[in-house]
Amino acid sequence: MASRPDVAPLLKSDVIRVLAGRHHFDPMDKEALQMWDTTEGFQFIDTFMLAFRAFLGIVGSLTLVVGGIGVSNIMNVV
Repeated sequence: MASRPDVAPLLKSDVIRVLAGRHHFDPMDKEALQMWDTTEGFQFIDTFMLAFRAFLGIVGSLTLVVGGIGVSNIMNVV
């Protein structure tokens, strides 16, 4: 992963431009060279993990509330 993800698209275009000059293809041709940019994937994973942590936090909180209600019901019976 890039240390600065905001610079990754600029670096990608620079690499494509240099390789286009060396291998004689149009730098604007998206089919001439394929690059796998992991920065976008890591951004998706970061967002997904944040949402997953929030979901687990909500589920955990609801579990504690339901458990507390169950314990209080048992204490009322006894």
